[in-house]
Amino acid sequence: KEQLQALRRLPNVTGMKALSVVQTRVWIGERRQKAIVVGVPDYARQQVDRVAITSGTAPRAGTVLTDVQNGGRYDGGVGDRIRVLGVGDRSYALRVSGVGRNLEWSQTGVNGDFVVLYSTPETAARVAGEPGYSLFAFRLSNTSTPAANRTAADIRGYLRANTSFTRF
Repeated sequence: KEQLQALRRLPNVTGMKALSVVQTRVWIGERRQKAIVVGVPDYARQQVDRVAITSGTAPRAGTVLTDVQNGGRYDGGVGDRIRVLGVGDRSYALRVSGVGRNLEWSQTGVNGDFVVLYSTPETAARVAGEPGYSLFAFRLSNTSTPAANRTAADIRGYLRANTSFTRF
């Protein structure tokens, strides 16, 4: 938490989001389908790249939102359970709490033929077999190429100095 706050305070950063993203598979009947589970820390306070809830409620532990664009790959709705494969082919039956959408992840699902599910970071960590963030998104006050490059260098420098991060 302290490290995330420090990243938010870097020069030129006006917003930041840390996500736990897991590429996996889900069971659809008797077949496996590629899937992505996106763990969002706080659905009520997203500063960057928001996941909008179009129906139902934000997920809690053991529940997920299904992406509005999943039709054809996964057609389940609120109250249904979807079997998500985790590390070691462990199967987790997660209840669908609602439907969500996000420009980037919705398109990733369509273009890559993935079922996209939004969860809590804890649920994503359970599926992945380890906690932590795998993706950061930043909003910058100055988006010029030189300013963005300086900010990326500042982020890289902070991560190298304060975490086990090795490269970007």
